[in-house]
Amino acid sequence: MEPPYLEKVGQRGPITVWVVDGSYVRKNLEEEFTNFGQHYRFNFIPENEFWIDREAAHDEQRFFIDHLLIEHRLMKKDVPYVKALEIADRKERAERKKAGDIPVGRDREESDPTRVHLQLLDETSDAKIWLVDGRLVRSLFDIDFTEGGHDQVYRFVPKGEVWIDNDIEPDERP
Repeated sequence: MEPPYLEKVGQRGPITVWVVDGSYVRKNLEEEFTNFGQHYRFNFIPENEFWIDREAAHDEQRFFIDHLLIEHRLMKKDVPYVKALEIADRKERAERKKAGDIPVGRDREESDPTRVHLQLLDETSDAKIWLVDGRLVRSLFDIDFTEGGHDQVYRFVPKGEVWIDNDIEPDERP
């Protein structure tokens, strides 16, 4: 087993699910690799493998696998990525709701963005830089949130804040 493979975490029919070193993938294979991927999105991933980035906590793997199963199946049938992503995101959102991540009867506009703050990492004259609970950000605000962002990219991030996903390895945070 060579990089980026870290651990085999499952088998879904012919598909092997691996936890991989996402930092290695972003540095050596594709800087746009995010929390997970499959062959029809990233052709360097073998056809019958799903790759899931190592997380701070392994609490989102089931969401990612469900998402990948749909995305992989649709793209294998030549459904364009954008459409496959939309359908897979809907399934993932439903799974997050069932898991209790999304408050019943509330939408993202009603969610308090400070709820996701974990630790103030730094403060500049322009911004407070927060380590945030990436799972909650994905569940409450944007299922496609990865790595981090600020109010110029994400309207749910308060003005003057930069959010860093807690699933990003400390050496990648800067």
